[in-house]
Amino acid sequence: TQVGQTERTLYLDGFQYVDDVLQFFPHPEGYVRATPKENPGEGQSEYDFSYVYQYKDHLGNIRMNYAYDFVDGETKILNEDHYYPFGLKHSNYSSGKKDFTREEQQLMIKPTPFGEENPYLYKFQEQEWQDELGLNLYDYGARNYDPAIGRWMNIDPLAEKFYPVSPYIYAIDNPVYFIDPDGMKVVENENGTTYTGEDAQKKFQSLLSQTGSGNEDSQEEPPVDLFGKSENKGSAFHRVPNGFKFVEGDGNFNVFGHANSDGIEYWDENGKKQFARTAEEFDAMMCQKSKAWQQARKDGKFITLTFYACNVASEEYVSDKSYIMRDVTFAEKVSKLPGVTVIAPDGYVNYGWKNGVPQITGVTNHTNNAGFLTFRDGKQVGIKTDLKTALFLSQFTGLKK
Repeated sequence: TQVGQTERTLYLDGFQYVDDVLQFFPHPEGYVRATPKENPGEGQSEYDFSYVYQYKDHLGNIRMNYAYDFVDGETKILNEDHYYPFGLKHSNYSSGKKDFTREEQQLMIKPTPFGEENPYLYKFQEQEWQDELGLNLYDYGARNYDPAIGRWMNIDPLAEKFYPVSPYIYAIDNPVYFIDPDGMKVVENENGTTYTGEDAQKKFQSLLSQTGSGNEDSQEEPPVDLFGKSENKGSAFHRVPNGFKFVEGDGNFNVFGHANSDGIEYWDENGKKQFARTAEEFDAMMCQKSKAWQQARKDGKFITLTFYACNVASEEYVSDKSYIMRDVTFAEKVSKLPGVTVIAPDGYVNYGWKNGVPQITGVTNHTNNAGFLTFRDGKQVGIKTDLKTALFLSQFTGLKK
């Protein structure tokens, strides 16, 4: 609705009409723009149809719509949008807006007149921009979202199930990694792993407690401490894994120890230092060290395995002034175990103390771009994450795809 003017929009499985006039409908790479003909001949379509293609980023945000102008023989940008992480649009370098128009019986692409706009208003995360009455919100279906403040404008429909958490936070406050396609669930952007709102909120609270107050309330299988005799029992190396509280049976395993991209160090039952270099050696060692792992593997459960050990996923790194390169990292090898998802660092994991509490303080490497990578079936999935996100992801099993 505009001042003195009312339009009726109809939605029919992707086909969108304004006052009963077809505007567009989707195709796999964008949408088809429908332009009414002035005097269609008998038996002819009432519309001319023009294919519009889209460029999207890794989160599904529509960054550009473009189409071919058959009159000029050129590909033209209809509109270009860039976003801040929570969806607020950049304004200084967005392109002018264009649309299909008919001039002298020819259909061509021209700038839209002032005050008019292409009816295709799907932008941030492919959601429809609603600017009627000056609201400036995105319609996600279950809720409306305000990108200016990065918060939902409606309470979460599942709020009563996880009342300790704000029902207005968006994408677990991490919109660079997660999306929320309808206001009811969180989706890992790259591989499509889906977490329902209740589950995601609850696990996010667990993440915050782990990173901020000594790893309290963690819901994991018993942690596996491989440091052994390498470190003093009172050091942060042992105190961090020993401080994890856990609930057995969730299929989430955390391994702490000394490692590199070739394998991981451990101490066998005879107190002798060993080094697991293959997935099979690691699996056998874990079956000895963790009854929960042994049972999970026996039952064929889906497992999420997070390494807090140096360079497990590093293809290249610096060690003792030597430059190390690997074609296949230890993380990739282990992720080939059936049903095992691996989350591992591509840098050095730093253990230390903060306010008297033993913690993992960060991950570093020679490029200052260290983080955690996720692997399944010997291949990387998703994008690099920071420490907090890795802790969050480690609480979900590979079954939730």
